[in-house]
Amino acid sequence: MKTLIPLLSLVLVAPLVQAKDMHLNLDEKCEMSLPHDLKVAKNGFTVADAGKTLMQYQGGTLLIDGQSQPLTAKQRQQLNDFNQGLRDSAKSAAELGVEAIDLASEITTGVLTDVLGEDSAKDVSAGLAQAKAKLQTKLHNEDGTWYIGAGSWDQDSDDFLGKDFEASINKAVQKSMGNVFSQLGDAISNGNGSFEENVQNWADNIQAKADRIEAVANQKGKGIEKKANALCGQLLVLDKQDNQFKDDFSHWVEIIEQ
Repeated sequence: MKTLIPLLSLVLVAPLVQAKDMHLNLDEKCEMSLPHDLKVAKNGFTVADAGKTLMQYQGGTLLIDGQSQPLTAKQRQQLNDFNQGLRDSAKSAAELGVEAIDLASEITTGVLTDVLGEDSAKDVSAGLAQAKAKLQTKLHNEDGTWYIGAGSWDQDSDDFLGKDFEASINKAVQKSMGNVFSQLGDAISNGNGSFEENVQNWADNIQAKADRIEAVANQKGKGIEKKANALCGQLLVLDKQDNQFKDDFSHWVEIIEQ
């Protein structure tokens, strides 16, 4: 019995840890940073720091530090394509973040609601809500315009849950143990076998639930990782275009750093 209790704790906590530690394993070549705030409308983009506009492309006109830049027809088309690429990648990143958080929710609630109790589920749900709010603050669409906060594409920002969610999990696990032992007591009292057999049957049932959740998480996680690498491809194209504009325009404000 003494060795079983730590084992049960690991079984119960494992899916929660998997959710907490879920990262998007992007290729190393996608270690990029977004150093400035971006506002990307259908007809152009604005690069800013703390509300101060550094560069703007709007309606076929490029302004850098308030100065209009001469554009050829080819450059104007390239900037239009670049703008559309920024919009597409913002949409992909936002959808990817929500999907990752939803998967974390599926992993955690699959254990919490059934096994660990309602109070624990509420703590983790609050953590997930905070994660979504954080994502929407960094990256959101308003009336057709994408707002992308500086650092949204940083490599260390691929953990959409963060420390707040980790704290929620720790709090949930601490709260849940009373409920766990209550269920264990019921299994011992109402089981048809010996004491050890009833305990083992209960532990096996918990393990089976955790294994099913882990299998679903792994399967869906592969889909998310595939989409993440597709986003990587989009960002690499944008980075290449960004570098070309640095050569074309004096004082071009770098949008993507690698």
